[in-house]
Amino acid sequence: MNRQELYDLVTLGESMGVMSPVDAAPLDCASALHVGVGGAESNVSIGLARLGHSVQWVSRVGNDPFGRKILRTMRAEGIDVSCVSIDPLHATGIYFKEWLPDGVTRAHYYRKDSAAAHLSLEDANRMAVGRYLLVTGITVALSASSRAAVERAVERAHLQGMKIILDPNIRKQLWPSWDEALRILGSLAQQADIIVPGIAEGEAISGHHEAPDIAQWFLERKPGVTVVIKLGQKGAYYHNAVESGYVKGFRIRERDEVGAGDAFSAGLISGLLDHLPWREAVTRACALGAMVAAIPGDFEGLPTREDLARFIASQNEPHQ
Repeated sequence: MNRQELYDLVTLGESMGVMSPVDAAPLDCASALHVGVGGAESNVSIGLARLGHSVQWVSRVGNDPFGRKILRTMRAEGIDVSCVSIDPLHATGIYFKEWLPDGVTRAHYYRKDSAAAHLSLEDANRMAVGRYLLVTGITVALSASSRAAVERAVERAHLQGMKIILDPNIRKQLWPSWDEALRILGSLAQQADIIVPGIAEGEAISGHHEAPDIAQWFLERKPGVTVVIKLGQKGAYYHNAVESGYVKGFRIRERDEVGAGDAFSAGLISGLLDHLPWREAVTRACALGAMVAAIPGDFEGLPTREDLARFIASQNEPHQ
């Protein structure tokens, strides 16, 4: 793509190597591991690219096998990685995923001082112009340097008229204190046009427990924002100054919830890019989240447009 053209989405953040048991077992019982790729911003990027949207992903990876695998994966999905730097001094982050007997998926992260933690102002200054900028609470938590990169990206997005989407994506283990997390996430929320928290994240940030109250809390601090709250298999709740409502979820057998929230964001952004009404855009978001949760892997279940249409048609009426 000509760098003078608008991308549908620009985003910056960390992608990691993902190690998961081939037999979907706890790690201490696994006999073989599958090597994959995962990361909030790269998952969203792949979701949009598979639906035919143009995406630029900005990041840093190590000069190592995981970094090379990530770049090959993103290029194969048709994503612009021209602003991804190969860091000769720091390794690509990795995480290990395991499936516990109660059906919960648990992740173990090894990302301290990773290449992506060294994202910088220079990286943010190189990013292209897009219709939307996606930022997450993960990237601002990695390091002071990566936080400054996100802040610069948001500043540039405002100047260029881009819409800003914030997924709080809270990882408490990355923050030195919860007070600092609330301060920085609050500042980002003040600058966002759309905020997409999970229900637990909304509760943690606002202190409220019901989706309408959480949304109202955000709107009181920024009246023009749209809040879309992910409710898992129950669906989602959306609220802005014009309309609000619940959207029902889809019937699936959930096998791996990791990446489902990222798929939700991809579906929502895609719907908005296609000029769908809010309810229909949120319905598409719920569909993508369900499709990813039904397939092991962080992004493997992300659909093409044909797959998405077939899935929605097969569901008849979504349910709560």
